Amino acid sequence: MLVAQGLYEKEALAMIKTWRDSWFEEGLRVFYIVPRKVTDSILPLTIEPQPSELTRVLVGRIEIITPEMEKEIESSLHDSSRDLSEVAAEITLKHGRFAEPVLKAVLEKTSDPQLRARIQQIINYSGSKPR
Repeated sequence: MLVAQGLYEKEALAMIKTWRDSWFEEGLRVFYIVPRKVTDSILPLTIEPQPSELTRVLVGRIEIITPEMEKEIESSLHDSSRDLSEVAAEITLKHGRFAEPVLKAVLEKTSDPQLRARIQQIINYSGSKPR
């Protein structure tokens, strides 16, 4: 698909190699090619002197938070006997940078005050740690 957008094969392979760790980590996501006009508006580029040829390809990615992911996190939060920092570390290790969005999605869907408080504590705990 990258070659079809105008990249040379070596460029396409280098792009995939560069982003492999984040593109193909655990989870469900949708990839798409951002239209050139949108790419140019988001990331303006000026080159002097102007090249005779310029190909730009931006790959977009949307992370899908599945109901199973939410249920898994919610069940780990229900065990109030577990240390909060241990639960936060487990969730962060498994879901990485997507832990907070998943926690917020679970927070929005629950009315249980104890669960809401625990989720908020974990979000606050995770947000206060250096990244």
